[in-house]
Amino acid sequence: MTYPTLHPPLDELLRTWLPGQRWFPVKNAQFNLAPVGTVHLDDSSGEVGLEIYLAAVTYATADGGNRTDVVQVPLSFRGEPLPGAANALIGEASHPEHGQRWIYDAVHDPVFVSAWLELMRSGGSSLEGNATGHLVPSNYRLPTGTGTVKVLSGEQSNSSVIVDDGGSAAIVKFFRVLSEGRNPEVEIGAALTRASTAEVPATLGGSPGSGKHRATPK
Repeated sequence: MTYPTLHPPLDELLRTWLPGQRWFPVKNAQFNLAPVGTVHLDDSSGEVGLEIYLAAVTYATADGGNRTDVVQVPLSFRGEPLPGAANALIGEASHPEHGQRWIYDAVHDPVFVSAWLELMRSGGSSLEGNATGHLVPSNYRLPTGTGTVKVLSGEQSNSSVIVDDGGSAAIVKFFRVLSEGRNPEVEIGAALTRASTAEVPATLGGSPGSGKHRATPK
């Protein structure tokens, strides 16, 4: 999907949608939004466009300075509405080749979640090679996205998705505001899982990415 050919443009839709999200660091329209990268995933059916939109968000802080955060927005581009996902609709846009597109926050889209799980299961890479999946050795089986997919509504800074295929279940966490370097929550969870610790939930895998844009240090 090429953004400049969408009407209305994707960044226009996102500027309207983002301030209403609990995890977004700015709660008004006073911010600059600049795309800094994308991660494309493959839909085996070829029917749904899947990607993660990475953007630098710059805004004023209470001390009179400016701050920049990098956010990730998983997107799915569909040729018709996704049943039961009206609350996840970012907007509608037209494309000269693909026609009318319904654009969703893709953590609510089972096709996207399934593709993300497959990236981890296979140890493969995104189409650009800027994100790679991996599994943590354990006795647990990573579920597929073919069962139920439910997004938890109570989180402030991330998006967690419960995936249950009937034989295995897991929570897939998408970090919305990204930080440079290794994530302590992921690293500690993976280490405890490798040590077969039963006191905490197992960390089954992850998908680190690479990029050049730096956020304001916290």
